[in-house]
Amino acid sequence: MQTGLNPIEHGYLGWNMYVSPIDETVELYTSINKETGKTSTKYPKVQKKYLSPKTIVDEINEQNKYHAISLFPFKDTKYKDLDEMISIIEKKCQKEGKNTFMRMMKNQITQCMT
Repeated sequence: MQTGLNPIEHGYLGWNMYVSPIDETVELYTSINKETGKTSTKYPKVQKKYLSPKTIVDEINEQNKYHAISLFPFKDTKYKDLDEMISIIEKKCQKEGKNTFMRMMKNQITQCMT
């Protein structure tokens, strides 16, 4: 979803995956080692080498025409609950210029353009 690619193209074939170069089963999106419950110290290097195609956000930002962000409850732009996520989006949409966001909740898509 983040890349526009199929799983066979980007390598994320599930939430958890055995990563043979480091002999660990890892939660791919959080880097948690499933056996220890701790963040894998080895996985980020393997992830960068094999599983890091450009995201749609990267593609948009490289054009220098628009600025895109992504929000996830478990990445660099994490939030603690739905209210905080909406607050972050509202703050971003208060910037000067054209601002667009889309969110999906309970099978409803909401678009807001300012």
